[in-house]
Amino acid sequence: MFERPGFKDAVADASSIFFVDGKDRKNDITLILSNKDFPETVRNACELAISVHQRLDANEQRHVLVPLLEGVYGGQSYAVFSRLESFSKNKALRFAQKRFLQPKIADWLAALAVQTTTYCDTHKEVERAFIEPFEYLAEEIKLPNAIRKFSETYLSADIGTRFQLFTTVHHGDFWSGNILSTRGAFPGFGFLTGDFRIIDWGTARLDGFPCIDIIRFANSSNRNTKAAGQIVRNYADAIEISHEEVALYAMASLGRLGLDRDQFPKSRFLAMTERIFDFLCVNDFA
Repeated sequence: MFERPGFKDAVADASSIFFVDGKDRKNDITLILSNKDFPETVRNACELAISVHQRLDANEQRHVLVPLLEGVYGGQSYAVFSRLESFSKNKALRFAQKRFLQPKIADWLAALAVQTTTYCDTHKEVERAFIEPFEYLAEEIKLPNAIRKFSETYLSADIGTRFQLFTTVHHGDFWSGNILSTRGAFPGFGFLTGDFRIIDWGTARLDGFPCIDIIRFANSSNRNTKAAGQIVRNYADAIEISHEEVALYAMASLGRLGLDRDQFPKSRFLAMTERIFDFLCVNDFA
């Protein structure tokens, strides 16, 4: 049996997902197929997932979902994965799953940042990773003045001297919908054992930024903005950066996304940038 779920607001290069039932539950798989206009999308995402997987130690890499099989059919790239399960649709169980997993995922994101850190030792590296993104934010007239002025502040300061800047791997679309667990005898039990897998690495950057993934995860898992802020503060302490640097890295990542949007709609980019900046301000990061 094949099931093809629909998605609202899909980007132009969105792939199709099919759930395929095997002879028994253990053989169920998920098939992801790129669309005809962007045939390399799935292949590129798999390559990024494998690259991230290889950069981590054994304890951390098990949380990066890599394909069982990948290839090209009819000119479109595809990948096959073991069938996993998402957070429960039952509100009480979903709350328990997310509450239990939050510190474990935060610890994993901190380990991801630490294990993939690359310091920006030259002016050229600082310029590309930080100055260019802030220049974009400062010049984007559709962004609020507060964001543009914030960005100008970092352009007028020698941030390469003030901070020991670095890049890391970041996922780029880290929200609860991209966190799955292996299927056990009881639905949803995998999450409660601390088992999770991160999927959809198509927007990942190997030269990305810390903080942005934990901010998006904390906000997608908490209705309370202050509670989400505490998760981010704990993360910052774990990777030994200041709270000011949280805003610096988060906004630099958004500036880089603005420069490299590709098929990501500009309206969604602008809305996300405003939402994350508001979160940073409310929690005294910016």
